[in-house]
Amino acid sequence: MIFQLPFCGKTYNLEVKKEEYNNGGLAVVLIDTDDQEEFTVASSFIEDANLKKGEFCLKNWSENEDIANELIKQGIVIPTGRTVPSGWINAPVCTLKDGI
Repeated sequence: MIFQLPFCGKTYNLEVKKEEYNNGGLAVVLIDTDDQEEFTVASSFIEDANLKKGEFCLKNWSENEDIANELIKQGIVIPTGRTVPSGWINAPVCTLKDGI
């Protein structure tokens, strides 16, 4: 599924690629379909997060804040209502829209 993401004054055509962290957890990577390069990793590995299958921690801080908000707004990422503490942040636990 290709979607458009406005970011820093430009609109990007992106696709979600599911990968795995070394521990087997879900890594969510956004690929720029114009050049097939990695745009960003939208997930974050947080040790001891106790995630269920299909869940991941959404990186919604720093440079990813606007990206995370747009992914939720477009319904691509669905928050579960749970968070996982990591340092000074609480990362929202999310799933991907069905079919991604």
